[in-house]
Amino acid sequence: MTALFAGLTYKNALNFAAVLIHIIASISYGGAGGMEWINSIREFGKFETIVTPADATFYVRDIILYFNVTFGMAQLLPKYSSGEILQEGVSYWFFAATIAQVISTIFFSFDSLVGFVFSTIMVGGMVFCFFKILSNQASGSVDSVQHSPEEYWLLRFPFSLQAGWYLCIFISSINNVFVRLLNYPWVQVLLAILCFAAFAGIAVKMLLLNGSNPNYVIPAVIALFTVSKSNTCTCMGGC
Repeated sequence: MTALFAGLTYKNALNFAAVLIHIIASISYGGAGGMEWINSIREFGKFETIVTPADATFYVRDIILYFNVTFGMAQLLPKYSSGEILQEGVSYWFFAATIAQVISTIFFSFDSLVGFVFSTIMVGGMVFCFFKILSNQASGSVDSVQHSPEEYWLLRFPFSLQAGWYLCIFISSINNVFVRLLNYPWVQVLLAILCFAAFAGIAVKMLLLNGSNPNYVIPAVIALFTVSKSNTCTCMGGC
């Protein structure tokens, strides 16, 4: 048993705590006894805008949860726990992103312009954390180590998936703030054009301008997010 936990650090503990938070947040609590904001986690990102995808697209969050749990267990194993890809790559950024998500959800539950603004800021913080992980894992001595396919799927893929997903949520969240602030059809159209232009630019960067290691996961998430049509009503018309 001692050997099983050998090499674990506070970073491993924080990663495991982050996974537990994700699991707790995935559970429905009904009325939640005055903590209804917990249930807002499952509705987060379903804004009333043109760029909001279909509800089915949000099943990506279930896939993210699966990979988070897998990562949380794998990073406790002696084979991976003390590796640079984890200790220097992931570091404490995954935990920071999780805390930012919780705070963002609380603000989102206020269902007000001020709440959406602060929620968007926190989502921006999440995106920064995930891209920081990707940057750490793709640079310096971390990237110089030869990683096996299982290390990629267990320790790197989950963060590309989350970086892509929350980047999309961040851009649509910005769109939502301006739609709430300026409730005009032409504003929605203009914002939608800018959002899709941003999606396209990011996808091109990840595929063609990412050095010798293009990232295929983030463009794939962006493609899924943008091609699915939302059934959500927007300010431009009724259901």
